[in-house]
This record gives sequence, C-alpha cells and structure tokens, in this order.
Amino acid sequence: MQFHISVPKVSYVVVMILGILAAVYAFITNSPAHAVEVGACVAALGVITLAIGRKTTEELQMIVAGLFMASLSVLIGLWEIYH
Repeated sequence: MQFHISVPKVSYVVVMILGILAAVYAFITNSPAHAVEVGACVAALGVITLAIGRKTTEELQMIVAGLFMASLSVLIGLWEIYH
C-alpha cells in the first residue's frame, strides 16, 4: 500500500499547528505586539496555503482552523495592546 505525501497535504497540517501555537503564544507572551506579528505571519501563511491547494473539504477545514487560531492570536494581541 502506497502512502502519498505531498507539499499541500503537509502545509495544511503545518498551518493548523502553527495557528494553534500562535494562539497559545498570544496567551503566554508578555509582549502583545509579538502576538500580533506572529498571528499575522501565520495568517499570511494560511492564505498562501489556501491559494496553493483546496482540493477536499477536510483540507479546507484544517486551513480554516489554522486561520481562525491565527486571527484569534491577532485579536488577543490587539486586545492586550488597547486595554
């Protein structure tokens, strides 16, 4: 049985993991500006990954989950900056 790994499949998982890590980092960091920067970078990576390949619903769900967590990181950082 062959197991096919491609760059888009790996990038979907990477975006989801990085989104989760960005959200966790936003909660534990002392510098909210870094949380905004990290979240924005992961969101940009997620948009690029979304443009690279959108073949199945499962892959799109993983990308959207990563984008949601990255946007959560940005929002947490902005909240800490302005409050």
